Amino acid sequence: MVETNSVSRQRALGVMIAVAVLAMTTVGGSAWAQNPLPIDSGVINPRGLAWDGSHFWFIGGLGSDDNVLFRVNPQNGVIDPQARLPSPDFGDVRAIAWRRSDETFWIADDETQLIWNIRVSPSAPSISVESRFGAPDRDFEKMNVTGLEWDDRPGEEGLWVCTSKGLCSTIRKLNVGENVARRVVISFYPVCDPRGLAIAGGKLWSVAFGQPPHSSKLLSFNLSEDDHWSSIKASRKLSRAVAGNAQVGLSRRDQNLWVLDQHDRLIRLLRVD
Repeated sequence: MVETNSVSRQRALGVMIAVAVLAMTTVGGSAWAQNPLPIDSGVINPRGLAWDGSHFWFIGGLGSDDNVLFRVNPQNGVIDPQARLPSPDFGDVRAIAWRRSDETFWIADDETQLIWNIRVSPSAPSISVESRFGAPDRDFEKMNVTGLEWDDRPGEEGLWVCTSKGLCSTIRKLNVGENVARRVVISFYPVCDPRGLAIAGGKLWSVAFGQPPHSSKLLSFNLSEDDHWSSIKASRKLSRAVAGNAQVGLSRRDQNLWVLDQHDRLIRLLRVD
């Protein structure tokens, strides 16, 4: 009887360990929870996704405010509104990216047709504007930005922007300096409807949106020290299907990709095969 109880305890312990392993992933020696992070029902129209090294950030509505920056603690799932983007300066903010070098955010506003660089105050619910410039699609009624990503590779710094316009959807890399002669340094058609942008493992990632009944798929382009639109576009690869059909944000957390699904109201891990 003692031997049987011991075996039972060992089996139970094994199951507990297995469940714990399934609920965690190890990246760079650190363990991170893989469980999806739910977005509170009080948040209206969540979109965009960024990772600042410790928290996720996204944009959403709260009460009468349409553009509020929310911060998500991945350890406990707590969502806190951090700063309001007031109108009329901000109208329809769609995407967000984090620049680690100066700890600021890039955001794209469809209504004002501007791309903003802002700093969020850690001690008060306020923002300060670092810079802004006209988006490259100002000739369109709406640029419909669906993703931003800051490229922090040495010597390759710049802001990647993807827009959704059906067959005319674009992915561009922008020079964010002031009074630059050439704002767009790379531009190509991804031959899909891209949703979100992230750089991980030497690749530029997005989600190729699939109109139901077709599924969305993970999309990647190879990046190199000699980036050129033709070589980047030629490396285009569609891989595994992505759950859901309302992906409105993509971000890298360490070397993992996470997506914000507006329909399911979840921030979930994407496995990169």
